[in-house]
Amino acid sequence: MPDPRGALRLTTVGCNVEMMKGKIEVPVEVTSYDDFQSGTRYPKMHDREVWFMKIEIPFELMDDIKEGSVDIADQTIDLSEIEDAYDEDLEQTSTEGDINDSDSAAPDLAQPEEAPV
Repeated sequence: MPDPRGALRLTTVGCNVEMMKGKIEVPVEVTSYDDFQSGTRYPKMHDREVWFMKIEIPFELMDDIKEGSVDIADQTIDLSEIEDAYDEDLEQTSTEGDINDSDSAAPDLAQPEEAPV
């Protein structure tokens, strides 16, 4: 059975959660020729019990996600500010890498070195 605490957390936000038990057919692990369907190269199938979850999310919650804000621990966090902070850090890292690349000690192969006199 799925963890009911997850469903409880979703229902407190306003989602409707339904759990349903069902069966699906899955192939058996082939260990011998007896595990194949007769006359074919397909393995035999057996039923396996699974849980299906139906989750209905309200439009208001989806709009909050699309707008880019998240409520965590009673605090509203703007996701665009976080993305901007990551972008600024990446820009600083890439510019620092460019500066270090130009100061590298690799010789310039286009111009031959002059012999000392």
